[in-house]
Amino acid sequence: MSDATPAPGTTIPERVLAAETRIFTQRNTQILALLWLVLFARKLAFWFLNLHWPYFPKGFPVGCVDFGVMWLSGRLAALHEATRVFDYASFARAQTDLFGAGHCSVVWPFSYPPTLLFFTYPFGLTSFAAGFVLWSVLLTVLFLGAVYVIVRRASAVIAAPAMEPMVLNIYIGQNGLLTAGLFGFALASLERRPVAAGFFFALLTYKPQFGLLIPVALLASRNWRAFASTTLFSIALAVAATLAFGSAGWSSFLSNLAQRNANLSADAAFQPKLASIYGLVQSVGLGSGTAWAAQVAVVLVLAVAVWAVWSRPNPYAIRASLLCIASLLASPYVLYYDLCVLVVAFAFLVSDGLQRGFLPGERTILFVCWAAFSFGLGLQPGAIVICMALLFLLYRRIAANGAGPAPELVAAEAIA
Repeated sequence: MSDATPAPGTTIPERVLAAETRIFTQRNTQILALLWLVLFARKLAFWFLNLHWPYFPKGFPVGCVDFGVMWLSGRLAALHEATRVFDYASFARAQTDLFGAGHCSVVWPFSYPPTLLFFTYPFGLTSFAAGFVLWSVLLTVLFLGAVYVIVRRASAVIAAPAMEPMVLNIYIGQNGLLTAGLFGFALASLERRPVAAGFFFALLTYKPQFGLLIPVALLASRNWRAFASTTLFSIALAVAATLAFGSAGWSSFLSNLAQRNANLSADAAFQPKLASIYGLVQSVGLGSGTAWAAQVAVVLVLAVAVWAVWSRPNPYAIRASLLCIASLLASPYVLYYDLCVLVVAFAFLVSDGLQRGFLPGERTILFVCWAAFSFGLGLQPGAIVICMALLFLLYRRIAANGAGPAPELVAAEAIA
């Protein structure tokens, strides 16, 4: 009888655990990850070869419009014309000139802090096509590098790209992989290299809506070096951006925040499908007032949860996974491509399971959530459901850890 086969008289949880151990072996996991990677490559190829046609007269594919904002901001900064990035009319003309009149269904304002220009500047030194390829490749490497640093398993790196939010990021040239990669490296560095972690957290200020709970976690864990590093590097980046690109960027950023409509869009022609609590409440027709009340209530609950978990000696991977999920849920403005941050939460959960063993049903729930993302089921309200499922897994692991060694935890070297 194999070690994974339950003896007569075993309980249902033990039987579930034994079945999962037989299914989620290293070989099976690698084969499944490779199959999913093939599906990912096929989907991406289909999008590029079919959905990009016909090309614009100037040679730009439809899906690159989002990257156009990134590239143009870097291009204008490289030409010492950064003030045009923060002027809506001037930046709109630049987009029209780039793509051709009539080919931009939505003209985007630059709604980011000027610190993003430090990321986009190098790509503005290249052609649009070269910049798009470099952007996609480098951000993919950053993202997958963060996943590998957390899990230390090749199959995790193979499986991560199959998440549809990652496919979408590559297709449209968005920055979700940048956000997730910085989150991953920051949290992977936090225990042993708090100063480096602070630097990565500071870089994340280009999307400040995802940083609401980071100070709560650092203060709760009394990681004063990381807190000081994050604060000082954030101030330094803001000062450097002001010196390099002018002060107009900050007033433009604040103005864009204040002028958002009820769907939190800076452009009336664009109605985003928000994968957030705010977006969920809005989608059922309860109005922006109720949506904001629900969002604020969720932020307060999440802040208490993060403080409670980070202030106690819970396993670090559990704390890190919670912060990823809570940071995403705390933001009212979350688009589909931002959900790559949840892959980092997945990675920390799997890492903890590999180190301390899995509870009955955990691997099945993780697989179902992963498959849901892979098949594009992470749209509203799917993203919230997946977050709730991951939070449930975290609660179980925290409860098992608080009760001492749990007999149903099994070593999990067989997986991944």
